[in-house]
Amino acid sequence: MEMDAILQLIETDEKTREAIQKQYAKRAELKQAVEEEKKKLSDDAWADVKSKVEQTKKELAQEVAKNQEENKALYEKNVQRLTEMYNANKEQWKKELVTRIISVES
Repeated sequence: MEMDAILQLIETDEKTREAIQKQYAKRAELKQAVEEEKKKLSDDAWADVKSKVEQTKKELAQEVAKNQEENKALYEKNVQRLTEMYNANKEQWKKELVTRIISVES
């Protein structure tokens, strides 16, 4: 009878140890799964941030290009206007400069 009790105790102990080992293995698997999920969430968040940064860069590049075109057109318009003004007034300005220079020397 004592032998049966000892054998049963050993068998129960082995089953308990096996159950505990399974729980430790399950715990390790869950911990690994949590770490993987955490990494996935972090990677997804960074990918989202990078995507938004790239989109913002594209938008800014387009805006800069648009502004550059507008500035170039404005510059060309002003150069044209100044050239026309110069061409329309150059003879008068030359005479005025000569007159001023002569009057200062006198």
